[in-house]
Amino acid sequence: MKPLTRIKFAEKIKKYFKCLSVFSGLIICLNTLTAQAQTIDYSITANFIYQFTKYFSWPVTPVNVSYTASSSSSADFVIGIIGNHELADYLQHTTISKKVGTQKIKVVEFTGAEKIYDCNILYVSNEMSKCLKQIITQNQTAPFLIVTEGAGLATKGSCVNLIVEDNKVKMEINLSNILRRNLKVASEFLGLGKVIQS
Repeated sequence: MKPLTRIKFAEKIKKYFKCLSVFSGLIICLNTLTAQAQTIDYSITANFIYQFTKYFSWPVTPVNVSYTASSSSSADFVIGIIGNHELADYLQHTTISKKVGTQKIKVVEFTGAEKIYDCNILYVSNEMSKCLKQIITQNQTAPFLIVTEGAGLATKGSCVNLIVEDNKVKMEINLSNILRRNLKVASEFLGLGKVIQS
């Protein structure tokens, strides 16, 4: 076997590192795809939440006098966030000049330990879904739309649950939970996801 010349040796080393670089890039892409398949990027969730405002309507006069959030033009439209600061920050910046009807959008972060959630939409992160039962027990008919991300949460009190199937974000819609909260939903919205029975 003839010894490799310096030029040929350099070419083989270059080819080796090129292959190694492609392989490493493939591993990173696979890890990224896996992560995306398990969780939903906060910017996507933010867009979903904003779009929900176009399909739902809230009572002008809150059902419970403890709640001041409503569809009244004199009040802000409040989006409450539990357990996702990045989502809250992103929503705050992207909705700063947007309105729901004549209402300005206000984003409020909650801890999950509150007894009353004075908002129109309440998002509960998957990490904080352990608080969902308590939230529902203490706010059974409060007129806010509960949005979650997690397997099975549509049957545990959530109104709209975002899940990932086949690398696509899909919606589970619990109509009973929506109506129980004195909210009205456009019929076309129900065709955008899977309607779940409690």
